[in-house]
Amino acid sequence: MSKNGFIRLVKNAYGGIARLVFPPNCVFCGIELQTDPITIQNANGDSSRPILPDTEIELCTRCIELIRPSYAAICQACGAGFSVTPPKIKHRNDHANTLASETATAFQSAFEKDRSNLKVGQQLVPACIHCRRLKIQFQGCYALGNYEKGIRDAVLRIKSGSSDPLAAILAKLIANKIFSMHGIGATPSPQSIFDLVIPIPIFWQRRLTRNTVVSELIAGRIAQRLNVPFDRRVLRYSRLTKKQGTLSNTERTKNVAGAIELVSSKKVKSKTVLIVDDVMTSGATLNEASKVCLQAGAQDVFVAIVARGIGLSLTK
Repeated sequence: MSKNGFIRLVKNAYGGIARLVFPPNCVFCGIELQTDPITIQNANGDSSRPILPDTEIELCTRCIELIRPSYAAICQACGAGFSVTPPKIKHRNDHANTLASETATAFQSAFEKDRSNLKVGQQLVPACIHCRRLKIQFQGCYALGNYEKGIRDAVLRIKSGSSDPLAAILAKLIANKIFSMHGIGATPSPQSIFDLVIPIPIFWQRRLTRNTVVSELIAGRIAQRLNVPFDRRVLRYSRLTKKQGTLSNTERTKNVAGAIELVSSKKVKSKTVLIVDDVMTSGATLNEASKVCLQAGAQDVFVAIVARGIGLSLTK
């Protein structure tokens, strides 16, 4: 038996004993798990290509459904989920003739085939009513779900700095979703699609008052899960902006215009970048960050978020 195999054997043995003495609790609702933690299995693609290990999720069955809701359709452009399939809408992405549209069929195949991370029968639409009038700078968006119910509660708990284990689980689920969309029925794998994972920055004054910078916490975990380099010192705010949550969509766009800058353009030049944030509502912040990266020579930009806020439509 190899050294690594022996180490895994010991960890599994002691882990089993520990679970008998101290049964795990759901990290979201706190109830004692009556069975072993849920394991999210990642479907295997080409055996020669590195794949993500199975994910052990310490959530009860009820909470996993709240945090990972099922939708009939998901918007590829902005990540919004729909209970019924929305009408087809022309995509206004500047990259309409590149990866965002070219791999739509492959992504759809991944949605239909993956029985572990995405629900069978889900449809992937190129754009929706919530983003049709926004000139999106990024290629596509990965989101766990809409900002409602369980996902909303999870985000608020993480923002309070009281649940790092929950943040780790959300990051794992986002990474699994990225993998399922790129690793099955589509090539290449996430490890070769993304060159860099970066978080939406926070102004230094606000950092002093925050228990947790959610975008950094989630981005770091996603990067680790996908085995992609992570750097939190790529983007920064050049000035203090008003809080986006207090503004209308038009005001949000003006609020962040010119406020985000690169520490060094060399960090993103010729790279495909994944920008991470906790919630996207108007899309103004992620759009501004994406624009800055593209202007500095980034090859492509994708975004990943925990939740898609659709209370304020991007059409307003």
